[in-house]
Amino acid sequence: MTSFNVLIERCARKLEKDSELFTYYNVSASEAENLLREQITGYLYDAIDLLYSKCEPPVDMYNYDEELLQFNFDLTKREIGLLSDLMRQVYYERQEATLGAFKIRMTPSDLNHITPSTERSTFLKLVQDIRTENEKAISRYVSSDRNTNKRKTIDHSQYDYS
Repeated sequence: MTSFNVLIERCARKLEKDSELFTYYNVSASEAENLLREQITGYLYDAIDLLYSKCEPPVDMYNYDEELLQFNFDLTKREIGLLSDLMRQVYYERQEATLGAFKIRMTPSDLNHITPSTERSTFLKLVQDIRTENEKAISRYVSSDRNTNKRKTIDHSQYDYS
């Protein structure tokens, strides 16, 4: 059984440079940590949905216990890495959505005054790069054996092509 904590901690390490994620006001340190864990757990649920939107995983990623916050099976290291990368993507896509809403409310001159165009385009490129890398990782994941990480092959000798 793989605990959600493994993925939460892995994702938090990937996002640790983003101070917005770790900033909570008017709450104790323990409350802030609980809020952070709850928020990142939401990213995990969304990451699983995202994975299913891109492929059919070889295991049932929905086979988890929401009370115990753990999967009812052991994730491989590759799956932990993939899910934590997808959680990171979910986080940045939410930031991208916020940026989009922000752009709608502001005039172009307001936007340039607050956040220069190059910063916005750099951020959008970052999000796109994360998506592209994750799509490649998903492709490698589904084309490899879950336990051995060896590429799946088709034994053509068992098929009659005539």
